[in-house]
Amino acid sequence: MFIQYDASFDGLLSAVAWCFRRGLKPEGFLSESDGPTLLEVCAIPREQNIRRLFRRHLASRLGPESGSAVLDSAYRAYLSEDGGIADQIGVYLERALQLGCDPSGRLYEPPVAAVAGAARRVSAQAHKYLGLLRFHNVGPAFSVADFRPDYHVLPIILPHFTDRLADQNFAIRDLRRRIAALHLSDGRVSLHILAESGFPPDEGEMPLAGPFPGQAELAAAASERTAAEPDFSALWRLYLKRLSIPERRNPALQRANMPKKYWKYLTEDPSEY
Repeated sequence: MFIQYDASFDGLLSAVAWCFRRGLKPEGFLSESDGPTLLEVCAIPREQNIRRLFRRHLASRLGPESGSAVLDSAYRAYLSEDGGIADQIGVYLERALQLGCDPSGRLYEPPVAAVAGAARRVSAQAHKYLGLLRFHNVGPAFSVADFRPDYHVLPIILPHFTDRLADQNFAIRDLRRRIAALHLSDGRVSLHILAESGFPPDEGEMPLAGPFPGQAELAAAASERTAAEPDFSALWRLYLKRLSIPERRNPALQRANMPKKYWKYLTEDPSEY
């Protein structure tokens, strides 16, 4: 029998917990976003506070530090959106409880290796975007940063920017998944789905759907940036130009550390420095 969950990490944890309590080993976990299936499935609703309950249970069995590390690895692996990762996470969590320790070192076990590898790739890309995300002004007091990550790293990087830019209005738009996180200067944070119409996805300039504070400023990102912004952009490029040492340029090493797929939404052109 296959177990169906509601396409969220908490939904997956609810499905895994439901199986653990009954001692069941399902044939696999299916997300609601996978669409209809002819397979026999049992739909499990999301439990309230399931992540907190899982964290507490893992801490009691593995210790607070190991329990937190296991749950964090499972979450980051889930954000990789790899095919079949939900099944691997279920086995990974089961092994952690069986062993009473963090199983991440047991890379000879395929499910553990899959989860650890996915979590590592997601963490690496999230770390890159902490330094590569570029904001541009689209209103008197509103800025937007666009990116198109391979993995769903927005939930990981968002706390960093809400802390660093706590007094500012801004939005971070994931153009691959057509979602955006909106942060307002009063501390409110919300998630929005990018409108399906208006602009081709490849252009990456799409307004958010539904009325909300800051919508007018964010929609302006589809047209022109503010007149003041080019001055700051030029200053940033001039700073990099003065900072770089032409004799020490190494394009091959530069592309190895920052592949060209990251260049599209940068203010600067890395090939010039």
